[in-house]
Amino acid sequence: MFIGKEILMEISFALSYLSPEQAVRMLNEHPADYLLFGSDSPWDNQ
Repeated sequence: MFIGKEILMEISFALSYLSPEQAVRMLNEHPADYLLFGSDSPWDNQ
C-alpha cells in the first residue's frame, strides 16, 4: 500500500469514490507534504 509513504498522492478525483471514513483515514495516515488536491484537470465536482 502507498498510504504513509513519501510519495505524492492526488486525492481530488478519488474523493467521489471513497466513503468519508476511508477518505479521513487515508488523509490522516499520509504525510501532509505529499498530498495534492486539484493538481490535474477538474474531472468531477469537488
